[in-house]
Parts: sequence; C-alpha cells; structure tokens
Amino acid sequence: MLVTLDAPYVDTRAADLSLARDDVERPALHVLDLVLPGPIRLELRLLGASHQVVLRAGDSRLTETVACLPGRPPELPATVL
Repeated sequence: MLVTLDAPYVDTRAADLSLARDDVERPALHVLDLVLPGPIRLELRLLGASHQVVLRAGDSRLTETVACLPGRPPELPATVL
C-alpha cells in the first residue's frame, strides 16, 4: 500500500525515540485499520517518523508506541519481552 502524506519533513534519529506500552492513542498522519478473526482489531498508526500499534480483542487493549514522547527520556531497549 502506497500512501501520499501532506506533512513537513522532520529528521529524527533512533536515539531520540522511546518505547511506551499501554500509551494513549496519538494523533496519526495515517491509520491502517485491520479486522482479524476473533474479532481482533489491529490499528497501524503512522506518527511522522514514528509509529503506534493498537491491538483490541474484546475488552482488552494493548498499545506499542515508538516515538519522541514528551516527558519520557529517549530510550529504546535492546530487547523486549
């Protein structure tokens, strides 16, 4: 899927990003919404030079955000369990 976005270019280094789980949904430049069997809903959210994944299954919700997040020091773990 190719999407054209009307957004200014902003240079970001991986060292500027942090990882957050169970974060609030962030404003997105584009969202790909998928409905999977179960029913499970998966949102892939493009946040400029970063991303957010939102997974919903029944009443459960899980998010992963990799972005420059206000109030959080930049830190990406080497591994995530």
